[in-house]
Amino acid sequence: MRLAREQNSTARVSVKVRKEDAAFGFEEWSKLIDAAFLIPAGYSFVDDFPVWDPKNGAEIHRWNLRDNQSTLLSTVSARVAYVQCEQKKIRVVLIGAVASLPGHQDQGYASQCFETAIKWVETKSKADVAILWGSETKFYSRYGFDLGGEQCRMQLEQVTAPTTEVMGTIEIGWNPAIFDCMTNRSLGIKLGDSDVSWMESHKNVLWCSLKKNKEIVAYTAIGRGIDLPKIVHEWGGDPESLKFLLMKIREKIPGLSIIGPRSLLQEYGLAVTGQEITKEKLCLFKVLNRSKVPDFEQLRAWFWGLDGA
Repeated sequence: MRLAREQNSTARVSVKVRKEDAAFGFEEWSKLIDAAFLIPAGYSFVDDFPVWDPKNGAEIHRWNLRDNQSTLLSTVSARVAYVQCEQKKIRVVLIGAVASLPGHQDQGYASQCFETAIKWVETKSKADVAILWGSETKFYSRYGFDLGGEQCRMQLEQVTAPTTEVMGTIEIGWNPAIFDCMTNRSLGIKLGDSDVSWMESHKNVLWCSLKKNKEIVAYTAIGRGIDLPKIVHEWGGDPESLKFLLMKIREKIPGLSIIGPRSLLQEYGLAVTGQEITKEKLCLFKVLNRSKVPDFEQLRAWFWGLDGA
């Protein structure tokens, strides 16, 4: 996702960073984030990233920088999760919502906030790897983060037709049964009961599913508001049913692409020999536990679109 820009310089007023309860001053935090990320009026950052809203049940760690008038000037958030990789399951801390209040940017506030947060991540989170997404790679490289992992992208038009007859009814919109399917996926963040609320609270995701005999046999998710435009970023179920669903989707919505790990794209028969696949870096990472993760690339980690912070 995009990150609100911040450069390192000398702070101009007396400020202090504190680790605060995520529910404390949430309205003020939300206004800062919306302004920093240029969210249009009538919309909210948490419409597209509801995991950072404390009412949705995720365990959030938040660092806020305030001046001596207690005005919120900068913020960093994080949460801990387990991720199933191709090689093993690891504990990760996902960092996001790094931003400063417009008019107070370029003063080093985000740097101070991030430095405090990363100290906690390194000493208190018990995570094996720290993960984040953003375009400010030079900024994060100062704290030991590198670009890594692999994300494969292909045009939806490249997906071949199912080889067997597929029957079912296509449904549009969120269905709690989709979450049940997602808990069984072989790669990505391991989902549990505490993840239901934030997952179903995405307001700008187009969910599509294929139902057969009252059961969902395939599902997809497209877009995420300010993030992942025209991208199928969640998908799963029966491979032949999924192909059928993707073909029906591309008939209605041209120009879509699909992202995923190479292994699953091949396993599902979505990527076959000779097709053009674009390889991209997956995330910014910092290994915290070398005994558990001696080489991040060998993990072949994967994060689905809504896993991203």
